[in-house]
Amino acid sequence: MAIATVIAAVGVAASVAGTAVAYRGQRQAASEQRRMIAAQTAAQQRVEDSRQQQANLDATRRKREIIRQAQIARATALTTASSQGAGDGSVLGGAYGGISGQSGVNMLGVSQNQEIGNDIFAANRSYSQATASGNMAVARAGSTAALGSGMSSLGGARMTNSETIGRIFG
Repeated sequence: MAIATVIAAVGVAASVAGTAVAYRGQRQAASEQRRMIAAQTAAQQRVEDSRQQQANLDATRRKREIIRQAQIARATALTTASSQGAGDGSVLGGAYGGISGQSGVNMLGVSQNQEIGNDIFAANRSYSQATASGNMAVARAGSTAALGSGMSSLGGARMTNSETIGRIFG
């Protein structure tokens, strides 16, 4: 009878130790998962920031090219009007007006595309942050679930061995 009691006590102790080790392992896993999610989110943010910077740089280059083309068109209009003797007339003013109008439309198009792109980048950032927050919450919940599972396992072991435990301490 004493050997059975010792064996039961060892079984309960092993169950408690196993539960504690499993719980610690789950907490470590959840902690590493949170660290990994944070690192992935930061890397994704750097990529999105770089892509946005690239898009804004491209828009700036396009705007400069529009200004250059307008200057070339104005110079060409002046040269043409002067060579035809119309440099002092309203033709040159009309040509300049048309060039400025077209340049303005082109600049507006680039600016609108840049604004839309910035809105898309902002939405991507919000989505990434929401996903990261959700994944962190899942990792925390997993840790809590591991604790609950361990406690349940310990309680089950105690219930299964309650008669033996009662004989040991009773």
